[in-house]
Amino acid sequence: MVVVKGHDGQKPASGIPSADFVDSSLFFEFGDNRYVAWPVIPEFTLNYLTEYSFVTVICLPQDHPVDADWLEAYITKSLKLDDVLHENFLQTILLTGPGTDELPNGQDFKRLLKFHSNAWDIVKIQGIGPQPGLLPGPYIAVGEGLWQVLRLYDDIQGAFLAPVRKSIHGSHFSLLNDGKHGWDCCSLAVPSRLAYFNTENYPLQGYRVALKDAFDLEGVKTSMCNRAYFELYPPAVSTALSLHNVIRNGAWILGKTKLSSFLSREEASESVDFQTAWNPRGDGYQGPGGSGSGSAAAVAAYDWVDIGIGTDTNGSIRRPAQCNGIFGLRPSRGVFSSEGLFTVFKHFDVPGIFSRDLAKLSDFADKWYGKKKPRTKQSDLPMAIVIPIDLFPPNDNLQKRLVLGLVEDLEDHLKIEAQRISISDLWNKQPPQAADGQSLHEYLKEVGASTFLYENYHSTAGFRDDYLKKFGRTPFSSPFVRWRWKIGKQFTAEQYEEGMRRMKVYEEWFLKIVMRVGTANTLVVMQSEDVQPNYRDDPPPQYYVQPAWHQWWLSSILGAPEIVVPVGQIPYESRISNQIEYLPVTASIMSQPETDMTLVQFTQAFMKDVGRPLVVNSGKTMFPPE
Repeated sequence: MVVVKGHDGQKPASGIPSADFVDSSLFFEFGDNRYVAWPVIPEFTLNYLTEYSFVTVICLPQDHPVDADWLEAYITKSLKLDDVLHENFLQTILLTGPGTDELPNGQDFKRLLKFHSNAWDIVKIQGIGPQPGLLPGPYIAVGEGLWQVLRLYDDIQGAFLAPVRKSIHGSHFSLLNDGKHGWDCCSLAVPSRLAYFNTENYPLQGYRVALKDAFDLEGVKTSMCNRAYFELYPPAVSTALSLHNVIRNGAWILGKTKLSSFLSREEASESVDFQTAWNPRGDGYQGPGGSGSGSAAAVAAYDWVDIGIGTDTNGSIRRPAQCNGIFGLRPSRGVFSSEGLFTVFKHFDVPGIFSRDLAKLSDFADKWYGKKKPRTKQSDLPMAIVIPIDLFPPNDNLQKRLVLGLVEDLEDHLKIEAQRISISDLWNKQPPQAADGQSLHEYLKEVGASTFLYENYHSTAGFRDDYLKKFGRTPFSSPFVRWRWKIGKQFTAEQYEEGMRRMKVYEEWFLKIVMRVGTANTLVVMQSEDVQPNYRDDPPPQYYVQPAWHQWWLSSILGAPEIVVPVGQIPYESRISNQIEYLPVTASIMSQPETDMTLVQFTQAFMKDVGRPLVVNSGKTMFPPE
């Protein structure tokens, strides 16, 4: 039975009981499942469709014969695989695609109709020919149009700030509003997975994407998880340039996700304006990492999210991927435009990707990159593996063994031995001339603050000035953000330029001496931060300036791609649940700049070859505990 909720209990004059229209949307329920429908085909007159009757569109493959057996098998498979499709949506089946307009009425389909005791309540099966604008999946007839049916999922992990929907005309987005909720509350509208099967013209069609609220979406405000910023600026007038290929190729933007304010690395207890996302791993009270906390938590928590899009400055993809136990990719510098993307250090800031499924991450990245795909490795050069031991903890522990286990598998796969080096020792032995006798740490001592924090402060000056001018007071920002700005303010433009020069020296030295660009295809394997319980109510750690030799700075300085892969999990006794829970462990693999897709595809082939999981579970654990 369909139960449709309406405003003040009022019912429309016709059709199903109490339809709820808000912003041209219709909300209804089947049992415990909630749905929304909105217009996508404004005029689609079919005389045999009655008001509020349900329709399922099925697109036939090119030159595919159609008979009752094929259709029955397709529907059976779709009901199992698609979390949106429901048996009640099968009242009318519309077959689209080449040749379907020539199907004789009732051709071999009679046994599938409900009048012939079929389990499904199919009343009519009709071919309607090619319909380029009509996606596969369920619809409801409203007036003379077809409205697309989507399933509503509650954001129980608090990963999203706002659900969005794209206009059927143009590039405008708006908030999905059910009349009861607005910003900072969410049920997300999820399209049918049947769209996956029709991707010839829209290669990203069917991908459900959680988008970090650092990207502009035309018609939607950007908050940066700061109430003052959200209050100050109007909705974006255009969509971030880096997202154009994503949207044009058919990916579905579910909504904007939470982040650490102003791309910082706030801990959960520091998130004042908007409560940080809930990491589903372990006891459910572990910090999600920053700054891409919301996108990562959504991917780790929900089977109905395929891809999370975030950004990475110096760890904002890689740390959340570690904390939430998922795959992550930081692309090479310069692959995507930063126009329409909030940045705090343009030299480092890049979009990035999260996924539970390495094959999906690879496919999504390949199609997102499109023609901008960075070059591949030089096939005539030997492979090499480098392990920077000074970026690993000195003592043996389970995390370190799990990461080094990945190294052993790499050695077996490539039939070579990894080179274990100390970056600092190698610098001392083969220093660049510009170092002038200084050790690596001496040479880079002030670089983190004089570059990153300097630009972090100055890149947000416009916001502080605009807010003061409009409201006559200083905007609120979290203590950690204010501390960063205070440090960055102390440095001069000359110190910034000197820091950037030193960073360039380190970049060129590392590419030449460590990665041997031009003579080898080198992979650098690193581990993330120390894995240990980090409860949401723990006081934040003492603030410090992250040094430029930190492992999360390396690919950012080089402008190189880095992929994060789950390698295992560590047991711990939770003070929340008072039982043994599990924390994710990841490793990362970096290759030379502009080898992004080669790195991703190599990692996929390598992990498959050695029998490592290519998919992690959603929920408490990545893998079933042993």
